[in-house]
Amino acid sequence: MLVRHACSSDSEDILLWRNDKTSRKMSLNKDIISLDEHNLWFESSSDLNRVIYIGENDGLKVGICRFDFNEKELCSKVSINMNPTVRGKGLGKVFLKSSVEMYLDQTNYDLIAKIKTDNLASKKIFSYAGFELIETNVNELLLRRKKRKLHIKGVE
Repeated sequence: MLVRHACSSDSEDILLWRNDKTSRKMSLNKDIISLDEHNLWFESSSDLNRVIYIGENDGLKVGICRFDFNEKELCSKVSINMNPTVRGKGLGKVFLKSSVEMYLDQTNYDLIAKIKTDNLASKKIFSYAGFELIETNVNELLLRRKKRKLHIKGVE
């Protein structure tokens, strides 16, 4: 699977995936996003504190994985949304794990994810990518993947 940075030509696909009925059902924000709202959000996504990856498999875009760095808490929030046409094919776990590894090659912060308690697919793929449950309430689960331990040559 190819994981690459999102570019302007991905914007329309990202909006379509976001407004998909199942995506909205599993999202913490169920609202339909307008084209204007999306364009403003996408343009602001060039912020240094946000990284957006697109996954591709055999030339087909499979999803978006976003990392939003929180400077105060020194962690990055992770979210993922898959292209509806590839759901249920096992690509989400490979895409998320690859995206996490790519992001952690560039940064070294704990990663946090919030998912709905009934989102079984997300539970599975975040677990596969090394996330652990740290908090639960009626509607949401809070998951964390700890940053990598830095190995400095000559230091034990």
